[in-house]
Amino acid sequence: MHKPLRFSSTPDFSAFFERAGTVGAIVVMDVRQGTVDVHNPERAAELFPPASTFKVLNSLIALETGVVTDVDSHVLKWDGVTRQRPEWNMDHSLRTAIAVSALPVYQQIARDVGLERMTSYLNRVGYGTGKITSENLDWFWVLRGFRISAHEQVQFLRRLYLDDLPFSLKTIDAVKGITILERNEAYTLHGKGGWTTDTDPSTGWFVGWIERGNEASVFALNMDIHDPSQAPARIGITKSVLKALDLM
Repeated sequence: MHKPLRFSSTPDFSAFFERAGTVGAIVVMDVRQGTVDVHNPERAAELFPPASTFKVLNSLIALETGVVTDVDSHVLKWDGVTRQRPEWNMDHSLRTAIAVSALPVYQQIARDVGLERMTSYLNRVGYGTGKITSENLDWFWVLRGFRISAHEQVQFLRRLYLDDLPFSLKTIDAVKGITILERNEAYTLHGKGGWTTDTDPSTGWFVGWIERGNEASVFALNMDIHDPSQAPARIGITKSVLKALDLM
């Protein structure tokens, strides 16, 4: 049994958001102790489209169903359509696709998984709120009709870290491996960003976890994005918060 969650503090990290010209929320949870630090509790409970943070779960489903057989050797072919982001206009492995957040790759994965299996896994994991249909199957995660809160994101990530999701350990370990953003002697940082323009203002996410030896904390940040220049602040604010909490 996992320890029950305990809300340890509601720190004021407004200055980090204000410097980026935005507002937002962040939840940081100690995986083992279950203690939670929450900035902007009201917003942390609010539902937003998960955007590309859903690619973490989409990767788990892809591997578990066999739609993708391996994170490195399985080639996900470019469909030949030239898009604005040049890094999307090429073949990918799952590892490189998640690194550049290749939307067309994950749209094809969703189509190959299919509505029935996708809906089943969403229900089994308990991820998000909203109706998935054949019309939005390859797009639902960026639309207002499917949403998740920062609190729910950290619950999902905590379960992922603890191998407590309805996927094989092989699948879980593979996805943990492709979400590593930084690794050094002090810590390993896993993460995935997200950004949807289907809200007003646009919504940006950065979610993941940081490991320090046998200790780990999961986190989920969301914030308003009024201008593309604010997008890098998703990671910058998160790192500032982790440092303020002596986690980084």
